[in-house]
Amino acid sequence: MNRFLCVLSALLLAALCLTGCGKKQEDAPEIPPGSVALHDGSVVPVADDSSQITETEDGYRWDFCSGEFSLTFPKDWESRFLIRGTTVYCLACFERANASSTLFSIEFRSAADVACKSPLPAMVLGVSGDEYACAVFPRRIDPSNGVLKMEFSDMLEDCGKILQTATAKNDSKILPLTFENYVPADGTLKSGLFGTWKLRTSKNGRLHETVIFDNASCAVTYNGEDGVRTGSCLYNIYAATYDSERQNSWGDAAIVFLDGFIYHATYYEGTPRTLEFSAAAQQPDRKDLLRGTVFEEKT
Repeated sequence: MNRFLCVLSALLLAALCLTGCGKKQEDAPEIPPGSVALHDGSVVPVADDSSQITETEDGYRWDFCSGEFSLTFPKDWESRFLIRGTTVYCLACFERANASSTLFSIEFRSAADVACKSPLPAMVLGVSGDEYACAVFPRRIDPSNGVLKMEFSDMLEDCGKILQTATAKNDSKILPLTFENYVPADGTLKSGLFGTWKLRTSKNGRLHETVIFDNASCAVTYNGEDGVRTGSCLYNIYAATYDSERQNSWGDAAIVFLDGFIYHATYYEGTPRTLEFSAAAQQPDRKDLLRGTVFEEKT
C-alpha cells in the first residue's frame, strides 16, 4: 500500500507540474523590444523617456542628456539592467533589494561641486553648459541573498569598462577622465600649488589676474577682468614628492574644473615658481580663462 501511495503521489505531482508549466508558458507576457520583465511578471521599458537604448554590434548603446553623452553596455547585459533617469540598476536586485541595486549614476555637477561633493566622481564624461557629467558609484551594500549578490558583483565588475566607452559630442577624443592619482585637499595634503598665483605679465596694464588654491578645501578661485569665478580641483598625490630632475622640471599638480573647462595644472620649479594650464576639455562657445597663460607664485 505504501508503495502504491508513493507512486500515486509522484504521478499527481508530475501532472501538477506539467499543468503549471503549461499555464505559465501560456500566460507569459510577450516582451517587446526595448523592454524587460520584472520578477513579478510585469513588463517595463529598459529606459525611461529621458534616454534611449539602441542595440549595436558591440552591445547596447545608452544615449542620454538629449544625446550629448553615450555609454555602451556589453551584449551579456541583455535583460539584466534597468535605467531610470541617469541611474543604472541591476535588474535582478531592483525590486528585491532596492538599496543594493544601483550600479552607478551620472550626476551633473557645477564647477564648484564636481570635486567637492561626496562621493567623488569615478570619472568625468564631459561638459554640458555650466555642468560636468560625473560618473558616481554609491556606497556599496551587498544584497543578503547569495544569488543576487553574485549577479550584482558580476555586473559591478563590468562598470569600469563600460564607463571607458563613454563619448561626449564636444570632447569625444579627450574624455572620459579618471582620477586614480588625484584627491581633494583636506588641510593635511602637501602640494606646491597651495596659495596665490598671479599672471606673470599684465594685459595692457590692466588688473593682474590671480588664481588661488585653498589648502583646506578643493576650492579654486579665479579673479580677473571679468570678475571672480569659483571652481574646484583635485590634487595629484605625487606632487608632494615632485623631483624636478626626473620629471623634466615640470610637475603635473592638479586637475581644475572652472567655468565649463577642465584644465591640467602643471608647475615649474624655478625662481620664481611658475604655473601653466592646459585644457583637457572645453566648450567652443566659452571664453578660455586660463589656457596658455603663465602665472607665477605670489610672495
